[in-house]
Amino acid sequence: MLLSNKFPSALQVRLAAGIATLAASFALPMTTAIAQTVIPEQSTQYNNSLEGAFGHGMTVIPRSASDCNPNPLYAIQQCTQVIGAGLEINSISGTGINWDDYELTELHIEIYGPNGTIANCDQFNLPAYATSPTCTWNNPDPKKQMTAGDYCSRTWMYDGSGYIDMDSECIDVHS
Repeated sequence: MLLSNKFPSALQVRLAAGIATLAASFALPMTTAIAQTVIPEQSTQYNNSLEGAFGHGMTVIPRSASDCNPNPLYAIQQCTQVIGAGLEINSISGTGINWDDYELTELHIEIYGPNGTIANCDQFNLPAYATSPTCTWNNPDPKKQMTAGDYCSRTWMYDGSGYIDMDSECIDVHS
């Protein structure tokens, strides 16, 4: 048996997730990674939509893209979605998935790009094995050309004296 009872349950989950991710990366052809364009959310804060939050490493040309960082050793799996075409970005969203078997408290999601922070959403607590609220930034001028580069979301956790970077995921945006 690959996973014995000698490992804590959180480690078993992480190892199983890593093995499943590795197996899926060999089993799925890259053509399944094409992102679908969706209508951006209308809020600059969290919403309950997870539409398009999962995908595989994509570049926004000329369509929208989403990706999740499948690192089973992190407590959080971060997912980022960019809606737009080329350098015209309509919105950027981020979610986090708690891979631990306990609640994570005092978290928030930051949206950032090549020029730094774009938005910080409200703080939340995240139960074990749950998905966070979605943090969405809507571009007030979606026809304006944005700077080419990585657009990302990151989950931060406050530890009483400062913030810990739990995980991040980026989408490469260029014309």
